[in-house]
Amino acid sequence: MAYPISVIQLDIDYAQPVINREAALSLTAQAIARGAKLVVLPEACVTDYFCGAEALAEKIPGPLTDSFSKIAGAATIALPLLEKLDDGRCFSSCALIQANGVCGVARKTHLYHDPSGLDLFKDTEMINAGNELSVFDVGEIRVGIALGFDADFPEVFRTLVLKGADAVLVALNCIEPDIEFLRAMARRNRVAIALANRIGFKRIYPAAPEFSATVSPILQDKRGEFLVRCKGGSALIGPDGSLGALADIQTRDEDVAAAAIPDRVKIPRGHFQEEDILTMSFVVDEHRIQRLTHPFVTARRMDLYLDEKR
Repeated sequence: MAYPISVIQLDIDYAQPVINREAALSLTAQAIARGAKLVVLPEACVTDYFCGAEALAEKIPGPLTDSFSKIAGAATIALPLLEKLDDGRCFSSCALIQANGVCGVARKTHLYHDPSGLDLFKDTEMINAGNELSVFDVGEIRVGIALGFDADFPEVFRTLVLKGADAVLVALNCIEPDIEFLRAMARRNRVAIALANRIGFKRIYPAAPEFSATVSPILQDKRGEFLVRCKGGSALIGPDGSLGALADIQTRDEDVAAAAIPDRVKIPRGHFQEEDILTMSFVVDEHRIQRLTHPFVTARRMDLYLDEKR
């Protein structure tokens, strides 16, 4: 059974949620028109993800999920958004949306804080942590969801696979994904991975250029915000770790030989990625058999591992 999955690489502007929403709707509709049965968007793809964005959080279901439900047709849309509960709590969530409404909600479980020890940045200042790694049946396929920092933990992928996931949907809002790590997670767990990341300029949280500049080049826009440029890197990864699809890299001038450009003035190629729709069909039944028979899964020694409560 071939099952086509699309990931959307989206240009997100933290100051333009209405434009972000319309772009996300348009690209999702295009992916569905091309035959995708499942479409995955980046984390917080409408509001962006920064300190203060929690004020733009919406309820699930709500106006945002309703707008995507109207274009879903026979497909399922994995829409990551900032979710606001009646009690005021906010989560980075992903709503699984079909034509008849929301059929599942996953929430980010691992919250990031900066590793400097200075507490410059804590996810806990804007969102709460979810408490479950869930697998959802969306018809012909079972999917698990990893949002943002969740996708940095090997345990997340193994847990979702043991719960029956045929594919793990990875929704990021970061400068550049760790493709090699994700390929290893796909290969070691015999699971397909659909990775959607954003492009565009990301607001640094907090605005602390003296620290942020040690990680990535920064710039300041006319609104006074410190920004870093996100490089995309969206991909579809097969259960053997192979790259089935990777976002196209754009170049300024195909007629200019790379050798003619001095190394000191070359701009990283990833800076030229654009909005994109990537699609790949996965043979779900075949992959399920691999997970039932491959020693990466079947030869585990649970008697040797730490108790999960530790």
